[in-house]
Amino acid sequence: MIPNLVDFSNKCAHYFDEDQKKRGQSLFEGNALRIFHSHQQSLKAYTLKPRIQNVTLDWVQVKSFLAIKSYCDCNEYKLTDRCAHLWATILGANAEQFPTEALSLSKIDFISTIEERTNEDIFKRNIDHFVNLDNALNKQKLRDEVTSSVVEEKEKNLSFKLNKNLEMQSHLLRIDFLINEKSIQITDKIVEDLNIEDRAIIEILRRLSTLQGQTYWQRKKVRGKNSFCEIPLESLDLLLPMICKYQLVDEFANKLEYVINEKLICHNRLDDKKNWSFIPFFKLNTTNIELNEMTIIRNMPLGIYDGKVYKIDYRGLAPLVEEFKLGRTTFKKEEVHVQDIKDFIFKYPTLSKVEVPTHLKFKTQDIVPKIRMNIDISSGPAGSVIWSQFISTFEEEWHSPMSPMTLQQEDGRVLRQKHEIKEKILYEEIANLLSINLEKKDFSRKVKIKVANFGNTIQNLVNLGIEVFATNKRVTIPKSMGITLQTEEDWFEIKSNLEFEEESFHTPKILAMAKNSLSLVPLKNGTLGLLPEEWLKKHLHLEHLADQKDERFLIAKDYSLYLDILFEEKMIQADTESYSTLLEKLKNAKKAPEVKIPKSFNGVLRDYQTHGVQWLQLMDNLGLGGCLADEMGLGKTVQILCHLEILRIQKRNKNIIIVPKSLIHNWKNEAKKFCPKMKVIVYEGTKAARKLLLETDFDLLICTYGIVRNDIAEIKDTVFDTILLDEAQHIKNAQSLTAKSVNLLQSNNRFIITGTPVENNLSELFSLFKFLSPRVFGTGKITKENLTSGNESVINNILKGLRPLILRRLKKDVLKDLPDKNESILPVVLSSDQKKIYEEIKEHYRTKLMDKVQKVGIKKSKIHILEALLRLRQAACHPGLINPQYMDSESSKLEVLVEKLTTITANGEKALVFSQFTQFLKIVKNRLDKEGVKYCYLDGQTNNREQVVEEFKNSSEKTVFLISLKAGGYGLNLTEANYCFLLDPWWNPAVEGQAIDRMHRIGQNKEVFAFKLLSVGTVEEKIIKMQEKKKKLIDNLLFSNETVLKDIDSSDLVFLFS
Repeated sequence: MIPNLVDFSNKCAHYFDEDQKKRGQSLFEGNALRIFHSHQQSLKAYTLKPRIQNVTLDWVQVKSFLAIKSYCDCNEYKLTDRCAHLWATILGANAEQFPTEALSLSKIDFISTIEERTNEDIFKRNIDHFVNLDNALNKQKLRDEVTSSVVEEKEKNLSFKLNKNLEMQSHLLRIDFLINEKSIQITDKIVEDLNIEDRAIIEILRRLSTLQGQTYWQRKKVRGKNSFCEIPLESLDLLLPMICKYQLVDEFANKLEYVINEKLICHNRLDDKKNWSFIPFFKLNTTNIELNEMTIIRNMPLGIYDGKVYKIDYRGLAPLVEEFKLGRTTFKKEEVHVQDIKDFIFKYPTLSKVEVPTHLKFKTQDIVPKIRMNIDISSGPAGSVIWSQFISTFEEEWHSPMSPMTLQQEDGRVLRQKHEIKEKILYEEIANLLSINLEKKDFSRKVKIKVANFGNTIQNLVNLGIEVFATNKRVTIPKSMGITLQTEEDWFEIKSNLEFEEESFHTPKILAMAKNSLSLVPLKNGTLGLLPEEWLKKHLHLEHLADQKDERFLIAKDYSLYLDILFEEKMIQADTESYSTLLEKLKNAKKAPEVKIPKSFNGVLRDYQTHGVQWLQLMDNLGLGGCLADEMGLGKTVQILCHLEILRIQKRNKNIIIVPKSLIHNWKNEAKKFCPKMKVIVYEGTKAARKLLLETDFDLLICTYGIVRNDIAEIKDTVFDTILLDEAQHIKNAQSLTAKSVNLLQSNNRFIITGTPVENNLSELFSLFKFLSPRVFGTGKITKENLTSGNESVINNILKGLRPLILRRLKKDVLKDLPDKNESILPVVLSSDQKKIYEEIKEHYRTKLMDKVQKVGIKKSKIHILEALLRLRQAACHPGLINPQYMDSESSKLEVLVEKLTTITANGEKALVFSQFTQFLKIVKNRLDKEGVKYCYLDGQTNNREQVVEEFKNSSEKTVFLISLKAGGYGLNLTEANYCFLLDPWWNPAVEGQAIDRMHRIGQNKEVFAFKLLSVGTVEEKIIKMQEKKKKLIDNLLFSNETVLKDIDSSDLVFLFS
């Protein structure tokens, strides 16, 4: 090697890894290096990316040699004494005065200064340091290309030799190092002269030898001067293929290969032609190999055949092979007795598998193994880690899993041998339970068990017959577990029982164990009881539904079906047949018993309506009540009236139905039409008159939510037979005075009627069912927080319990003859003037809101957000809704609507027009007057509601019905129209659906068309997108779990006002 022709960086390269050199090269070539001080003895620099890092290099004399004392203030250098910044500086130093001392050196060593300079200000730079910065940069630009390293005059070839017959520690394979085919002691000097790939493999093997050094016979520490290495058996598959790439030879210099995927399998045969000879041989696939055709590596399960190294599976015959080599497996027939042969076979029990003559036959006993599993639970960074160790026990003997070791022989009459097939089957089943590949996993080592499936896994292993131990205590599984129900009027008392061999646990203790997530519990007999995880978890769900009194757990009959779903009927024993009977009826609620429709009911029911009446009767007979939640337009009113008529015939009068004010006359007229014999009175008049009505006889009392709220003091003392709530979403707010008043009413049974049980969130469902099933929802176990917590497990379990109490059918499923409903969005492009007004309003509120949110946060800004959204939605409809001075401004929506209505009315068809802005409806009203289009109008201020509805239904001239969304969104039957226009999108699509279903219902014989007018490029489009983004369906109840505004965040705000 010629040192002065090799550049400085190449002499330093040995000190850095490839990644550091690559990143340093990138810094250097990216002009991120600044050298501000360069001298023959020292160099100072800094790098710019990704942040400023300071580097220094100093020549120092260490004893008899020169070295560089280096420093960098980055974290990587502090950990490794080298870094990318240091390498970039060395590359830059090639063109500086600094490396003159290095001309005579072939390699440069480094000394770290990290310990002595940790707390110093490394450079203490001042302004004078940067005087040379420009000069340094210019020098870098003019630097010469890096000169290639000079290779050694003589190339050193690395290879390895396998020693097959040396005395060595068992299970360690000795490999000698060869340089140019000669054994050599590897020193640091020799390693330095090797190429980088050769150095890599040598360093791996040298370090391995250092680790193995303390296991040598003499207990000597191997420090760095080795002529060989010793490879553990476990590392052969990793290291031998690497070694073979360099060249592995035997002592005769024959090249060897290592075969990973094939083994030499040891067998034996008996040759009794002249003498008794037990001859071991090997098989490689189908090839038989005699011992003299191969080489066995001493003290290792390895063999060499045809220039290839294979692993050997001795199958317990290794001692026989050694005896054969010594000539001790052949017996002369004239010199030995049959018993001597038998004794030899007993010495090597695996020989019993050899076919022997009949007179040599002897008895054998197959010992079936018992598998023992020891569990070790430890804590890791990611939580608990469970390891298991398996042992095969053959009576009193313990063996490693599927070990070839033979069993001890007690006498010479019966040969004891392992039932290997049974053992293999057991471990295959264990591997299947633990999801382990038996081909790759050695069961003699520890096996990891998934924590999530711990209980079920152990249960299955015990059922398989595996003896499981934890902390040296045997794990036992329960003898039995179950639930007993004791009937108490409208309640069932739950008594859980978990029984082990000598100990039992009951409900309170079981619930406590479930809360603590216990898997194992110490038992009095010294064992550990395995707790059934899933069964315990179900008790946590049960806690949400049960009413706890002292140590008793009571569940209402309303939740009987849920109890069965949770625990399965076979695990539940009831003291009477009432539970089973109730359960059977609830399970078959969809096949409710037939009910004879009374002749006094003046109407013809469709099949699904008849089934609805049967379901109402079933729920009534069970004393459970229910929610009739059929989709709008399916005739819920007529089903309820038929049910009430049956109650009237049964002499069950004094029923009350509470309805919105706008539906009083509708219910009165429908009752008169379908139930002419029913005595129906409306709870109205002065307060004194109303009080007298409660004392009269009636079959049905019709009352409004408002009057119930006002007269609750008088009404609450009356016990009604049945209370019914129509459009029950009026009590969706559990904290409202209306909801609280309704819950004070007394009755024998309760029903609610609504096509939209949930409009905004599941807390509304809680309010409805608190009225319907106070025994469950009134105990405090189930709260609205449970239904809105986001915990899907809790929500789903509560909803499962509700399903038997809800009957919901959809039009598409039961009204096959109902004409199609076509819903579409009608895009409207704002005029330039309207767009300008809209943008001004949007910019005003965006600036105002962002400032507000930044100051007080999103939660305290909700009212301002709502105001801003309202104004933007109004501006997207008509500028006049924002400011009266814009009343005569152009509105694209108005123009599109009038154009469509003109065409529809010209064809003699009718249309409904809905808007939540009554002011917008009045603008439409004025425009229709100008166009000469006849119309009807209905909003919350309309007093003659019934008259207006009838006028639209019966008049051929009035073809348009302008309706406020809230005033006319329910309770109307307007099948005379087959076109519907929604002028502005509402947050809740259920409300829009109600509006459309005013015309898409029983009685409609035309195809229905519904259009949502949507202003392009406005907040209306984004409301629809957010609605889709936030919407979430819960099971098959078809309810949304979230409102659009409930969980609005800053990103949503930016989206809405962008």
